[in-house]
Formats: sequence, structure tokens, C-alpha cells
Amino acid sequence: MSLELQEKWYEAHSNSIGTEFYEPMWRVEDIKSYGIKAKIKHFKDPHRAVHVLSQNELLMFMLIAWDKSIVQSYEQYALPLVETLAIAKELEIKHPVYPQNKDVPVQQTLDFFCYREGHERIGYAVKQQSETFKDRTLEKLAIQEAWCAMHNYEYELVTSEELKRNSVMNLERIYRNREVEFPLRNLCQAWYYNFCSALSEDRHERIANIIEKAADLTNLDYERAVKFFHHCLWENKIDFNWDLPLLLEKSGEELGVYPNV
Repeated sequence: MSLELQEKWYEAHSNSIGTEFYEPMWRVEDIKSYGIKAKIKHFKDPHRAVHVLSQNELLMFMLIAWDKSIVQSYEQYALPLVETLAIAKELEIKHPVYPQNKDVPVQQTLDFFCYREGHERIGYAVKQQSETFKDRTLEKLAIQEAWCAMHNYEYELVTSEELKRNSVMNLERIYRNREVEFPLRNLCQAWYYNFCSALSEDRHERIANIIEKAADLTNLDYERAVKFFHHCLWENKIDFNWDLPLLLEKSGEELGVYPNV
């Protein structure tokens, strides 16, 4: 790694912010990892793939997508090197460098940088809980937090302990079905009414069976009906106990499933 190469990457990244062709500073293919890495569709920009480098980041993105006050998000968001070097000096912290070339400081990044309604901005750092007890990790996080404070942005550290919960993992289960194609929206609405009716008839029946009954009444297949069910959950047309795993073999009573009509 050379400073010139990193500057080239940063320039491409920086110039892409605010465009429909956003380039994260680090991509899935740039990072060697034995953990979970993924590309997932953005909640707002349909042609954009979001690069998450861990399961924690994936779950954090679910929360960001679920938060209706967030209108835009950028992952692997790089901070200007000149500013983080100055912050590190002010905090008397050694700025991170590349292990292969200790003369090159590593461009610091926020895991997510989001715009809220009203033009408020917030930076998120996402970490495994055990990492937050390490002095060096805390020093790196201090640089990120200070950068946000310098620009009057909010900052939040989110740990695996907060993310690896049923309420968040349920969002991952339904995320890919959050939208329904325009030609199928009337069909989805018809299935929803049939689902509400079938649920009211027997709340002790398995949710899978209720989904299927509503599918038969609407004249569509079970797999499509499950997608409609997930969509209605995402749109808050159906509610349930989010603290429980979303297991369709459970009854409506066990899961606390209720239509929001």
C-alpha cells in the first residue's frame, strides 16, 4: 500500500458521495475475512449494492433501513486523512498505519454515515462487544467520535450485544421482501384481507397454515404469500412479538400476530 494509491481510492470514494454511483472506501472484495461479508440492495437506491464486512454490519444496516427517519446511508465512509491525523495528534493517539508499510497511515472510516430528515447526520461505529474492551480499538473509535464532534454530527457506537437479538435478526429475515412489485400490489392487498379473516377465525392455528389459507382464497401460491406476509410485516400492516424468532410453524397466538387495521 502506498499513500498515492490510497489517495486515489479516497478521491474516487469522495467524488461518488451524493451520486447514484456511490463507491464505499472498502468493498467486500478488498477485505480478507473468514466471517460474513455480503452485498445487499440499498433500501432507497434500487441499483446500489451495500457492502457490509461482518454480520454485525449486516444487522446494523437492517436497523438503518428500518428507521424511517433515515433518508440516506453510506457504508465504509472514509474520513479525510488530514483531519484524522490532526485529531490523533490532539488526542495524543498513534494514528493507525498499514502493518506492511508503517509509513502510510490508514484512512479511517465510519461503518455507516447517515442523513436523517431535516439534514441531521449521524456516524455509526459497529463493533463486536469484546473488541470494545481493547485499548487500541477504543483509540480508533475516539478518532471517529472526535471527527463527528468536530463537524457537529451525532455519533453512536453499536455493539454485537445490541444487534444479535431476535428483534434485529427478524428484520434480516423479511428485508428482501420489503417491497412488492407495482403490478402485484392489489393482489397483496387482497391476500392481506384474506389473511386477517383467516387469523381471526383461529388464532391457535399455525401461521404457515393461515398464510396458506389466505393464499388459496386469493388464488396464489404459498411462496408468494410468504413474501406478502414479510412485506406486510415490514410495512407494519401486521405486527407480532419482535422479541421472538419469526418461525412460521408457531401459532398466531404464540407469536402475538395481529393485523394493524
